[in-house]
Amino acid sequence: MEQKQFLSLLESIKSLSPEQVIILYNALPALDSLDIEPDESQVLQAAEENFSEAQYCPRCRSDNVGGWGVMCQSC
Repeated sequence: MEQKQFLSLLESIKSLSPEQVIILYNALPALDSLDIEPDESQVLQAAEENFSEAQYCPRCRSDNVGGWGVMCQSC
């Protein structure tokens, strides 16, 4: 997959409903079944980038979010 297509795919994931996220998660192979060995520094960098972004509610996209597994105050 080309980088531009991959970035588009990642961007589209943000618009999935919670139910669609579960379906996508279940469709992905287990990491241990993949023949890859990610570089630890790359994994840490990706985690830092993802967690540094502003958090939002997966249902309404509000930035007024609660804790883990809790929807925002608007939902």
